[in-house]
Amino acid sequence: MTEPRRFQLHRDQDISGVSGTGIVADGVLWPDGTADLRWRGPRPSAVHWDRLDDAEAIHGHNGATRFVWLDTASAPDAERKYTPRGFRIYAEVTDRYGSRVSVQESSLATEDCVWIFAKNDRDENPSPHLTVDNARVIRDALAEFLREWNEAESGAPSQEEPTP
Repeated sequence: MTEPRRFQLHRDQDISGVSGTGIVADGVLWPDGTADLRWRGPRPSAVHWDRLDDAEAIHGHNGATRFVWLDTASAPDAERKYTPRGFRIYAEVTDRYGSRVSVQESSLATEDCVWIFAKNDRDENPSPHLTVDNARVIRDALAEFLREWNEAESGAPSQEEPTP
């Protein structure tokens, strides 16, 4: 990423009972990966984050708050996808027989989990028949999920590299 990107926090449910719902904050993701966030409301404040993922982990409230981008991405890895409920979609591929396979963050509140979904045009949920390229995408998506989980658990960036 070479240019700053603006975003807003859209809160669908006020888990803490403090900031309300709707657009609750405005932010900027800087080219070096740091982010600044300015809270709206009767007691506005500002906070700086060394990593946007940390801000998402604290303020995302498991999908109750969505990070909505106002500017288009200038780098492929800046384009993250989310479900309508605000959960991360790590990858989507089409398998050998045309089924759509996705790896998605789970909404389970008791532990960190990830879903692997498959759906075909007949609205059936078949077992995915993955090509080698499909499997590599899914492997990398699962490795990213595990890196994020390790970082959240330890509070520090993970040094773990995905196994090719």
